[in-house]
Amino acid sequence: LPCYGDKASTTEGLRVEWRKEDLEHLVHLYEDGKSRAEAQQQQDYQDRAHFFTHEIEDGNFSLRLDNLKAEDEGQYTCTVYSREISVFSVKTHLEMRQS
Repeated sequence: LPCYGDKASTTEGLRVEWRKEDLEHLVHLYEDGKSRAEAQQQQDYQDRAHFFTHEIEDGNFSLRLDNLKAEDEGQYTCTVYSREISVFSVKTHLEMRQS
């Protein structure tokens, strides 16, 4: 799921939240320079949702979902905070297609 912003001069105070529109819990969180899988309140995404952590400093806040399921389809929001202030937010729609 794509989410790009400006190159981060530092990851200090940087927080990236991914949420699915029909869920009230976090799908995945990046905070304090680390991917915080333990903050995933939605158990279905454990071990399936990943940041490209080595690319965050370059402004790539995208999320990779492994082993896609029909239930993954829907609207996702990526929100990036710097020192607790929202810098930007991006909405992405994941649609499952059969080939």
